[in-house]
Amino acid sequence: MDSPTPTPELASYNASCHCGALSITLRIPSLTLTQNNNKVSSCNCSICTRNGYLMVYPKREDVVFHSGFDGNDDRVGSYRFASKRAIHRFCKVCGSCVLGD
Repeated sequence: MDSPTPTPELASYNASCHCGALSITLRIPSLTLTQNNNKVSSCNCSICTRNGYLMVYPKREDVVFHSGFDGNDDRVGSYRFASKRAIHRFCKVCGSCVLGD
């Protein structure tokens, strides 16, 4: 009989754009340099490749949106290209990419 896979401990990480107008907190399994378990990945689309983005994929319930994400705020911009499937979100104040969806 197989034993169940243990649930990893979650660590909290705070993130923001360069100017601080947009900020989030996310909870994901701890990111350590000694683990090689595909928690961080890269995308090969032209935007991600050009900017050197690395991705983590938290569950939606493990992301807390703080400043700039209240739905009525004009500090968040979005951009879609090619197939229009992915949304790249950025800060309209400083231009930093803050997340993709």
